[in-house]
Amino acid sequence: MRRPYRIDIFTIAFAAFIIYGSLLPFDFSVQQQDRIHATFLGIPITHVGLPDAMSNIALYLPLGLALRASLARRKYKRFTAAFFCLAFALLLSYGLELVQTIVYSRIASVGDVVCNVLGTAVGILVYLPESKLFGRFISALKRDLLRTPTALVAGVWTCVVALAALAPFDVTLDVSRIARAARHAYLWPFAKHADLFERVNQVTLAFQPADTVAPLRLWELRIAYVADVFMFLVLGVLLVHHWRQRNAGQGVAPVSNRWSPTTRTCVVTASFAMALTFVGLFVISVGFDATRILTRFLGGVAGAALYPSIIAASGWHQHAGSTARVQGMRRVIGVACILSVTYIVACELAPFRFDATTADSAHTRIEWIPLTAYLPNKLPHAILDALRQSFRFLTLGALIASFGLVAGTVPRWWLRITVGILTTSCVALLEFAQCWLPGRIPASTDALVAGVSATGGMVLAAALFNAYKRHNAEQYFTGATPVILNVEIPPPGKDAPVEPRPRQKVQH
Repeated sequence: MRRPYRIDIFTIAFAAFIIYGSLLPFDFSVQQQDRIHATFLGIPITHVGLPDAMSNIALYLPLGLALRASLARRKYKRFTAAFFCLAFALLLSYGLELVQTIVYSRIASVGDVVCNVLGTAVGILVYLPESKLFGRFISALKRDLLRTPTALVAGVWTCVVALAALAPFDVTLDVSRIARAARHAYLWPFAKHADLFERVNQVTLAFQPADTVAPLRLWELRIAYVADVFMFLVLGVLLVHHWRQRNAGQGVAPVSNRWSPTTRTCVVTASFAMALTFVGLFVISVGFDATRILTRFLGGVAGAALYPSIIAASGWHQHAGSTARVQGMRRVIGVACILSVTYIVACELAPFRFDATTADSAHTRIEWIPLTAYLPNKLPHAILDALRQSFRFLTLGALIASFGLVAGTVPRWWLRITVGILTTSCVALLEFAQCWLPGRIPASTDALVAGVSATGGMVLAAALFNAYKRHNAEQYFTGATPVILNVEIPPPGKDAPVEPRPRQKVQH
């Protein structure tokens, strides 16, 4: 009996996760809901919003990717595998939406089926690196990974910063909503902070302890400002390092020295910060806050200014693989891990106002069954919470894996699982501490997402390291100079021969 591949196990587990999340909270009722007017093949025809559609596409994209990889292991042809993947996604989605018609708290829709199949199709396309659609892109990505790895990392980090700033992606093109967002924009630095601070003071003076939203929103805003500074600080360090390599001509064509790398980094980060903040006008849940321009620009400038100190502390100028460089890199990674853990603890324990009276009703607020606390929340706020939680622990997992990767040691599978279990346990303790925090809901889903994301971060870091090492070795052996044996060594001052000496018969 052939052992199942890991991708098969992941496919089955992810399909089970989709079934579980689609049928929560399992409150089945055969009574039809009054809001249903028309149906298609037994499924109601209802409007699907953009955030809901994007979440369905994002949910089924990994399923299409995993199904395509699992069928590729079994030597299925490209179009046959794609047909089976789409057929499975269509049947699974249709069956779940049909069952949702008798789940009282869920709304079934034909649009969800379409979005689910579309997400599966996108996952199938992502798996086709050898196709004409992605062949040149993958080749260019491999070439950039070899020539300018810092530029590739900076590009990926820029995408991560943009996604974190624009989440939960409830984009609108409605002129009236954009005009309303412009009227409520905070055009002066720290104006939004002052507004929330005034609300907190009014709640305190009016003796309204039940209003816990304003203090929580105030601390979330403060943490978001600090996060902006550190995210753009990392981006500034990466950009300065990339442009210094270009000026030195390491692997890529050098650029003009009209602007220094520090000046160029400040200009680029300032432009990116302003563009990212202005795009927030088209995102309903984000809006415009001038403070974000200031904090993001300060982060980019701080990264450009601290670059020499960070490079000196990391021992980057030392020989690759030397003990001094490994110890220096681990010192920098350790500081990054401490900052990451501090940020995670601050996010979990905000607004830092412990109240013993709230612990009496804690058993009614704790989410014991995963995903049940996310159902009452309307999209896209649940998506935003899940994305933020995943990003925090993906970064932490990648940093933990980097401790061994800087010395060339790839973390084993048991270490990845151990880190995931320990992360889940620690976050579960922080979630339990939220019983004494007004306005917070302890959720088991957050602990599970944290553990899975930490393990995923370690897996992603190890995969990138192995890819870079493999492609670097291929380039080394491909570009090696051939050695000609049996060549007569010339006297000093003469050119070496390029042809071997003719064979001579040796007399014994």
